[in-house]
Amino acid sequence: TSIGDVQASARDSIDNTGNFHWPTEDITAAYFLNKMAAASISSSKVSVLCELGAGCGLASFAIANTLLHTLKSSTHVAIDNQNNKQLIVVTDGNSRVVHTLKRNVKKLYDAGSGGVSVSAAKLPWQCPTSLASIISHVDTWLSTTTTPAGESTDVTLFGSDCLFFERFHHELAKLVLRWLVHFQVVRDGGGRVQVLLFAPSRGGSLERFVDILKTEHDQLTTASTESSPFKNATSINIEVTIDFDENVSRVRKEVAESEPQFNPDRHLPMLVTITLSS
Repeated sequence: TSIGDVQASARDSIDNTGNFHWPTEDITAAYFLNKMAAASISSSKVSVLCELGAGCGLASFAIANTLLHTLKSSTHVAIDNQNNKQLIVVTDGNSRVVHTLKRNVKKLYDAGSGGVSVSAAKLPWQCPTSLASIISHVDTWLSTTTTPAGESTDVTLFGSDCLFFERFHHELAKLVLRWLVHFQVVRDGGGRVQVLLFAPSRGGSLERFVDILKTEHDQLTTASTESSPFKNATSINIEVTIDFDENVSRVRKEVAESEPQFNPDRHLPMLVTITLSS
């Protein structure tokens, strides 16, 4: 990292962690790639993936590259550059990190790159305007994307190891709720709308975020007027899972048995799955 990176972090009032590679990003990528291999994520299904606090963007780029490879090697899926079926949005709150992400997106993916649309944007969690801009971008993409008859659209927001800076917990919780309410209540595409957060406990920071998320949900629904979409998001569902992926669990158990330095608090990844019920 450079002095410029540190200065940019100070200007954005955010940490500089996005300029480093974090192992949880590898686990996140492995989770999605394993799902794709099992055909839970299809190259022909319309879907939206948005990554929070992406840093180097490893998971998003791994997903995009795999989808592109699947489309190009498929003999039965027609590639239509004018009608991309997957939208991947890579975000971070650090302007220097976002500059690098945008440069990599431009270098790796052209417009309408083989049926997959990839973009990068700045998203400080404490800035509702930035979130609204990204939601608008997703809405515009969805309105111009053809969904086959009888199919639905899945929308997933995800992040890797984003819970250890607890001063951002309330802002992140509100962001998660706004995202879920918009795509599940305001714009219901009939598909799966979820938030996936991959992280170790890190001194209980994950568990404390879950508690804050529940509190923020209760406060928003209680304070909402009858016309507010939050009134229709009556129940929040939060599931914390350790064995969320067979391959990841197998490697984790092998490392735990062979490495004396293995510390579950820092090295045991968990998956927090968040959804809303109307």
